[in-house]
Amino acid sequence: MIKKLAGALVAAVGLFCGVPAQAATETFILNQDHCTGGCLGGAGQVGTATFTDTAGGLDVVVTLTGGFAFRFGGAGLDTVNFSSSITNRTAADFSFQQSAGTILAAVIPALNQDGFGDFRYAVNSDGPPNNSAANATIEFTVVGLTVASLIGSVNGGASSVVAVDIFGVNGNTGLVGGTLSSAVPLPGALLLFGSGLIGLTVLNRRRKVA
Repeated sequence: MIKKLAGALVAAVGLFCGVPAQAATETFILNQDHCTGGCLGGAGQVGTATFTDTAGGLDVVVTLTGGFAFRFGGAGLDTVNFSSSITNRTAADFSFQQSAGTILAAVIPALNQDGFGDFRYAVNSDGPPNNSAANATIEFTVVGLTVASLIGSVNGGASSVVAVDIFGVNGNTGLVGGTLSSAVPLPGALLLFGSGLIGLTVLNRRRKVA
């Protein structure tokens, strides 16, 4: 019996080792409130920004919830700002999957974004300024960037990998930055390995008692 369980355990180890690596993903909770007068009010966050490595590059999904809205072309601020240690990406490397009700484009970030310092990349609208879409999602992919290359903003202010220009439900506007979520799911294969190890230990103890 122990040999059979040991064999199953080896198979579990092999399964765990043979599972392809999951795509690297980092999710940021948008809760660093730099809006003039404050945007969050009683809300703990305005939404999330998720960065995921894909075959096409770095996929970025920014979603607002609770009635918060994206702000486009507002007073020199860019709608989505983020930074990477990779410096040679251009507007041609961006492709947009969802446009939050307007036409979006990659732009050169304005300096000193609302107390967060300087970002390397930004997305904004080439349509009318101060357009917005509540509870919407912006999604785009940047060729050549990776999750591992993400860095915080520099040159003063509160460092953040991502900051989003929004309309608050209270009418205030400004940037809200992201705090990295620390939740990391445990791979199923690792759970299988742990279960097998526990089972083998229990069976071995029972055999010794007998």
